[in-house]
Amino acid sequence: MKKNKILISVISLLTLTTLFSCGGGFEINIAVGDGNIENDDVYIKFNIDETLKEGSKIKGYLSAQKEAIIDSGYDFTYSYNSPFSDTYSDTVLFSRIKENLLDSKTSDGYKKTNFEITLNIKTMFKEDNDKIYFVLRKSNWDKGNIHSYNYTSYKYSAKNSKVTLTAF
Repeated sequence: MKKNKILISVISLLTLTTLFSCGGGFEINIAVGDGNIENDDVYIKFNIDETLKEGSKIKGYLSAQKEAIIDSGYDFTYSYNSPFSDTYSDTVLFSRIKENLLDSKTSDGYKKTNFEITLNIKTMFKEDNDKIYFVLRKSNWDKGNIHSYNYTSYKYSAKNSKVTLTAF
């Protein structure tokens, strides 16, 4: 299991999770794929502001590359613990079922499924925590299979109905 933790951490840092900080926010790309098959990623791209207040939004889309193997739906979630944690649990922000993904196939890949999520700051960012994990996972994911999920994480501070995110 320790090898899997190291492997997914390296993959996440090097190729699967891309983040750019610009203009007071983050543009995030989280991809799930085999890694040995070209153009097989199912991915989510979204923007989130660095400073959030009640009613702030996450805007983005879910899509897949041409060779993606769609054998499940996909969930975009958040958690206060890493997917490697024994106490991991998450809350679903957005889901796409397998059949809807399959129906969106084109000759170049899959159509984008746009989403916009209005955040409930008081519920999502608890003052007694300081980390949040955004996770893209297969709906039928297996923590032991590093090809069924990926994530990015942030430190945050929550004060007076305002949250500030910092990449770590």
